[in-house]
Amino acid sequence: MLRVIVSHVWERPDLRFEGVRHIGPGELAELLVDEHHRTAFHELHMALETCRNPQSPAQVARVEEYARALAVDEDELQIFRDLVTSGVDAAKADFQRFLTIDLKERFEPALADVPVDPHHPEMKLAEKLGTFAEYGPDTLGRALKSRPIIISSFRMT
Repeated sequence: MLRVIVSHVWERPDLRFEGVRHIGPGELAELLVDEHHRTAFHELHMALETCRNPQSPAQVARVEEYARALAVDEDELQIFRDLVTSGVDAAKADFQRFLTIDLKERFEPALADVPVDPHHPEMKLAEKLGTFAEYGPDTLGRALKSRPIIISSFRMT
């Protein structure tokens, strides 16, 4: 994500990350004495944190270490995290609402009444797609057979 920001937002594709030395929280605080630079680093660091999925407790703790070293208001960090969490929850609820509107229309009709295995919910669909390989060259069925299909936690090759 940082590479995308540097290349496309800052329009600096010439900057390279290879060989850049890691700087810990204390050393960074010594180097970034200007409050504006500290704030800019912290805001970028928080933005990058939101890109990690799933977040680990170690990653969250590391961001907090840098915030403390830079003397950034920890309340600001908590407010930001709360906003992200509530935004994710709201987006998830909205997406679920969207999915349930036309759920029946998105089912494969031949499989609509097939019992679902919770560990491999699309197994029957994957099996059905696998039978399409008998069709001729340049058909969708043959294309599906020649490329791996990943459906939920089931992989068919």
